[in-house]
Amino acid sequence: MKAPNGVPGMPMCRRMTREYPDELRERATREVRATGRPLTHVAKDLGIHKEALRGWVRQAEADRRERDWVDSRL
Repeated sequence: MKAPNGVPGMPMCRRMTREYPDELRERATREVRATGRPLTHVAKDLGIHKEALRGWVRQAEADRRERDWVDSRL
């Protein structure tokens, strides 16, 4: 049986990934940090997925050494 994408052996659902411009990543993380607004509100206002923004914020914190347990090489 073929999956909906027509490729035998491929999973029925596929995770969609989206590339965001670096400027948007920087703006979003800066807004979360500077305003203290909930991450979900900032993500909605900017039209990005909340989990993408959550990862960017965590990465920015790791890069500034505010988080020790996140791999800053991601």
